[in-house]
This record gives sequence, structure tokens and C-alpha cells, in this order.
Amino acid sequence: MHAQGPVLSTPGTATWSTESTATGTRTVFTITGNTVLDWNRMNLAAGNELVFDFLGGESVVNNLTGTKSHRIDGSVTSNGIVGFFSPNAHLQVNGSITAKGVTIATLDVNPVDFASGSYVMSGGGTNALKIGGQIKATQGDAVLASNVLVMKEESAVFASGSALLGSGEKVSVRSSGFRKLSIVGTIGEIGQFGTIKAPTIEVAARQHIVNDGRIDAGIGRIFLEVGEGGAISNETNGFIVGHAVFEGALVDKGLIIGRGEGDVPPLVSESRIKVPTVKRPNGKVVSTAKKLTYSAPMSASSDAGRTAKRQDRQVAKIDSSRSLLQRSSFFGVRGGKTVSKR
Repeated sequence: MHAQGPVLSTPGTATWSTESTATGTRTVFTITGNTVLDWNRMNLAAGNELVFDFLGGESVVNNLTGTKSHRIDGSVTSNGIVGFFSPNAHLQVNGSITAKGVTIATLDVNPVDFASGSYVMSGGGTNALKIGGQIKATQGDAVLASNVLVMKEESAVFASGSALLGSGEKVSVRSSGFRKLSIVGTIGEIGQFGTIKAPTIEVAARQHIVNDGRIDAGIGRIFLEVGEGGAISNETNGFIVGHAVFEGALVDKGLIIGRGEGDVPPLVSESRIKVPTVKRPNGKVVSTAKKLTYSAPMSASSDAGRTAKRQDRQVAKIDSSRSLLQRSSFFGVRGGKTVSKR
């Protein structure tokens, strides 16, 4: 197999089979209840496929128990909710994971709580999660959690529900509510260089959040939060679209577009209205004839107008000399260079 293991844990039952494909192998797990799989080493090579097919139950917890770095370079698909948890080692996802709901973390979780939809992830030391591929939650939430979390330039997260990115020693997720994500701890950093798109987006880190990519909730809500003494940096290429709320010092060098913002009058499609002379019955003129020109604003989807407009934001100085993102040689996000904050 392309991965060492797994060992089936309770509850739930599963059987699996592997077949050859044109690009590698396809391993299909047929699952009849909420299931836990323990993998000593996950190394899904590019071209290989991992499928979780639910006949019963809804969730599968993949515990990556080994101490060597785990990789998912192939594709994972499912008609249920899939979680990968690596509390003892780094985890890299350069392939794709598509399921009803997706959680990827270098933290530990209680499988029973995970199946309920409200759960707490904790531990992980300074293990890092690097996303270089595509994560898609087709009927729910996409959750990424780690002490050090980096989304590379080519990465993308899409969710029909909420996109939740948390970095701390304890990351809590609620199944519902105005805010679903919360963090606790003294460490936690997120470097976002890719694309995040969902109706609701929450990004929370104990120390630093760096956005140099695109965070897009359309007309939805975006929450970016850091702990006391932390900072949020929207870098030069940072693009944030949605009703954004910031909790913490903000450095904005990019572009932040809220509801109804970024619209500009078009150069064409003006409407001209002729108002005739208005007279009273006694013949006295009330108003003279005139022509009015009205320019309708472009819709909120007009990127051209948005790009031409910037908002003034609070600027704060970030002391990043002890940044985990900078010190982690595990991450190269731009041509092999480690993350930096200006």
C-alpha cells in the first residue's frame, strides 16, 4: 500500500481494497459507521487515490501516529466527513482532499467528540502543517489547525459552510453559532499565501497572522483574531473580500474590501433624463427644463473598481524576530524562501 497501516479502531467497521490505476493505485475504504483508523505513516504519493465510501455513519478519524513527517500528495475523496490528525509529526498536503467536511491538523482530538461536530484539538508541540494543494468541503466546514500553519501560494481552501483556520496549543471548533472557532495557548502562527473562499471565514492565531494571498467571503463574514500582543499583517499582495472584523493590531499593505465597497461609476452606460418645464395653472414657472445625467454604480463583483480603491487602516509595528514562521526551516513558501514579515 501507499501508506503503512492502517489499524482499525472502534467504533465503526471498515473494509478496504486496492487496485491499480493509470497513475498509481486506488484504495477504497467501505465504512459502515463512524470509524477511527490509526496510521503509523501516511505517504500518499502523487497519482494515488484514497477513497472513503460511507454506507453508514458519517465520519472517519485518521490518526497519524508516527513521529516521521506525513505527506498527502495524491487525492482523497469521500461522501462523508474526513479528519487527518498528526499530533507527533509535521504534515504536508500537496494533493487534494474533497469531502462533505474536512479537518486537517497537527493536533490531537477525541474521535467521539469529532463525530459530534463540536470538538477540541490540542497538543502538537511545534509540529507544522503545510498546505500546498486543494482542500474542498462540499457540504460543510473546512478546518485547518496547527501550532504553525502555512498555506502556500498554490494552495486553496473552499467550503460550502465555514473555512476555519486556527493556530494555538488548543483549538476548539463548534458545530454552530455566530463564531465557531476559538484558540488558547502561548504559541500559534498562520502564514496565508494561497486562496480561501467560503461564505464565512475565521482565522485565529495566538501570535501572528500573515495574509499575502486572497481571503474571500463575498458578501459574507470574515473574522481575523490574534491574542494579546499579537498582530495581523495584510501584506502587499493580501486581498480580503467580505465584511471583515479584526481583533488585534493590524498592518495593512494590501487591499480590504467590505460590503458595498470598491464600486466606482462606469465610463459608459450613463442614463440621461429630460425634465420638462413645470408651470402652475396661473402660468408661473416653477422649474425650467433641464437634463439630468445619472451614472449607475457597478456591482459589488467588479474587481476593477475594487483594485482602484484602498482603505486606510491602522498601522502597527510587528516584532517578528522570534517568529516561529521565520525560524521554521520546514516551510518554503516562495521559491524556497522562508516566510518573512515586513
